[in-house]
Amino acid sequence: MGEAQRLFIDALRRALQMKPQRFSVDWLINKPLREHFRERYDAAMAVFDALGGDRDGLDAKRIVKLVPDAYLPQPYNCLVEFDEVQHFTRFKQKALELYPLDFAYGFDVAQWLACCRRSWTEAEAKGASGYRARKPEFPFEGGRHAQRAFFDMFRDFLPPLWGLRPTVRVSELEFRAGFASPDQLKKLIESRLQKKE
Repeated sequence: MGEAQRLFIDALRRALQMKPQRFSVDWLINKPLREHFRERYDAAMAVFDALGGDRDGLDAKRIVKLVPDAYLPQPYNCLVEFDEVQHFTRFKQKALELYPLDFAYGFDVAQWLACCRRSWTEAEAKGASGYRARKPEFPFEGGRHAQRAFFDMFRDFLPPLWGLRPTVRVSELEFRAGFASPDQLKKLIESRLQKKE
């Protein structure tokens, strides 16, 4: 966990007066299975293909659980993701452009697209070379960026199929712009959930 993410999780704890929890379930893994994605499987695979994914590489992967940044228990019952700048790549933009309009999301997809258009050069340059490494399912330079966009899609598509509310996303860009008070962060989280009900 990076420093910015740690600060965000701490701010979230103070804002909501509850401890964000770790979350691990069998349906949130690193491979898209039809039994997990159900009616959203074709949409998930369309994202994979658009990102330049290699299906043989995907099939060969060992299954590993994906761990979200936090789970908020009732009354929220949702995952929360803190998107640092490295999430706002051209790959993320491509994935978001394929997000079905009839799915509920805990963030404004148009706002995230705008962040990608504005920040992709910074996003794709951030961090060590591992941020840009090839991955088995994305075997090209920048493969880790594509993989991150793909795994983000799991966190956005799956939770409502499994009894959770849509995943709430907060960007590093808006968090560092300043939440002067815990109340502002609480209002942001709640507003992103209310739009989806």
